[in-house]
Amino acid sequence: MYTLFNKFKIILKITPVYLLLINTSFGQSPYMINYQAVIRNAENVLVNDRIVSIKLSIIRETDTGNIVFSEIHQTKTNKNGLISIQLGIGNQQTGSLAQIDWSEGPYFLKTETDPEGNYNYTISGISQIVSVPYALYAKTAEKLTTEPLEKDPVFTTSPAVNITQNKITEWDHAFNWGNHKEAGYLKTEIDGSVTNELQDLNSVLQYGNSAGYRLIKNLGNPEEEHDAATKVYVDQLEKQLKNFRDTFFYYIEMMGGFINYYADKTEELEKMLLESGQYKISDIDGNLYRIVKIGEQYWMAENLKTTRFNDGSQIPFVPDDIEWQSLSTGAFCWYNNEMNLYAPIYGALYNLYSVQSEKICPEGWHVSSFDEWAELCDFIGGFAEAGGKLKEISTTHWQNPNTGATDSYKFTARPGGFRGNDGRYYEIGDYGYWWGPHYNDNGVYQNFIMGYNSLIVFSYSSDPKNGYSVRCVKD
Repeated sequence: MYTLFNKFKIILKITPVYLLLINTSFGQSPYMINYQAVIRNAENVLVNDRIVSIKLSIIRETDTGNIVFSEIHQTKTNKNGLISIQLGIGNQQTGSLAQIDWSEGPYFLKTETDPEGNYNYTISGISQIVSVPYALYAKTAEKLTTEPLEKDPVFTTSPAVNITQNKITEWDHAFNWGNHKEAGYLKTEIDGSVTNELQDLNSVLQYGNSAGYRLIKNLGNPEEEHDAATKVYVDQLEKQLKNFRDTFFYYIEMMGGFINYYADKTEELEKMLLESGQYKISDIDGNLYRIVKIGEQYWMAENLKTTRFNDGSQIPFVPDDIEWQSLSTGAFCWYNNEMNLYAPIYGALYNLYSVQSEKICPEGWHVSSFDEWAELCDFIGGFAEAGGKLKEISTTHWQNPNTGATDSYKFTARPGGFRGNDGRYYEIGDYGYWWGPHYNDNGVYQNFIMGYNSLIVFSYSSDPKNGYSVRCVKD
């Protein structure tokens, strides 16, 4: 039997961290409330490192009143038995948190818990919500019932009241500003219009050359060495370079016995493409992947995200947990079934059956094997330190402290988490999991893992129903 001790925590102060978490902007109510709970068993021992299921409901007027909002969270307790979730972003069951009028309370919070992580809620409790975030209540502020007394002022005594388009000399007398001509300010119109001032870009840049991350639109194509270039122009150059690269390597392959004669030129071009980041390969969906050479191996420097096999057939997309559990054929998914959020950064997750098809990578490439992972790690110093050299730098995607990350070989490993054989998703931001097909002595396939708190590349046995990331290697 389990007992749930919880506290209801209201966000009163919005910090930049919370703004990122709640994905809102100034002037809008952040429809999210933090909730924390500690789970202990009957012997008062913490239930830690376990998936639990929590159903949260908001009830109006009385503790037995109508449910105006409810949602379900499945989350994992930490080593202290603590769960931290956000009310408002779970699996919504009833109503909308954004539609609650907090001025029409009282409201009560009901919690129902299944410590086994299913939907058999055996623990429940209810308590009154005695305060709510100001931002949630503010949207219901009363409307004005009478016209406000203040009106826009009319200035009739300003020193600038007599200044007109044709009488700018008055500026010399306004507020005792002095002689504007001597100060270098505009004294007379030189182009005949106050709405069409003559000014070149060089004059503007003297005061600063930052665009503040704003877009500059409708540029022409560059003509001289230091001209700015448009995205279209750069894309065209990249396409031309790719066509040249493909054609060049095609002819090199066709030349057969003459390859040694041109080897130095081939290596020179290859080095240029690798260093510029233009050495890329595309999958059948048209996704481009940056390529890196480490030792004698050519690796994709990004996780695979194709939705089709290289023969054009579809890889089944399976978002349902129960269906994923019963699979014995190839399938893929996006973490938490959210393609737009996770696919561009972490790629897709594939079960082993899709990997075994030998058609998941672009033609001429294959899923990295156990031996190829071993060769990679040996080349850069061994498994004990390879993780640090392969992980992406910074904590934008990795959780702190991202131990030892240097990305020395531009492999850019990211923590895409995994999908378990139970269909649930785990550990994004903490760990990255990649398939490395190879049977161990027990007949189970291997996978490779990198973590936020370690330099090591780990290798473990794995269930073929699990969903992991994939890196492809050139044949």
